[in-house]
Amino acid sequence: MRNLAAVRFSLLCLQAVLSINMLAVRNAIIYSPNAVAQHEPFDTQSQDNIYSYFSETNFIVYVSVSIAFLAIEILGVLCDISTFHGFQCLLSTISHTFGIIVILFLQMNALDFPSYKYIAIFCAFIPGSTELFSWIAHFVYATSNKPLR
Repeated sequence: MRNLAAVRFSLLCLQAVLSINMLAVRNAIIYSPNAVAQHEPFDTQSQDNIYSYFSETNFIVYVSVSIAFLAIEILGVLCDISTFHGFQCLLSTISHTFGIIVILFLQMNALDFPSYKYIAIFCAFIPGSTELFSWIAHFVYATSNKPLR
């Protein structure tokens, strides 16, 4: 179980670094040839600007929330709150491995950026929310008068 916890921590750190890198190079991802080719041409320049504003805003929001959930998970691992929960470690390791692979494809422009919301849901939001649930369960048991079993 210790090896899985170490792998989980390194995967979390790697995905956090890649997500921060995605914010730095977001214009290259948003305006990649794959992303531009999948959308219909607009009639006016103003509609194109509105689309690019909303798409860039959505991308920034998804990546920022993903980074926040990754930070929550890293804190949970460092504080040993969910380090040795078998299901949490396995779910986190699998989803973050998949997330790293897909983020690398996204940065190589092999995928388009609208698919990032599905990546963020599966690879950051689900493990992050289970981490939050384990934090809540830990603190509920810690503050109750009953001993842990």
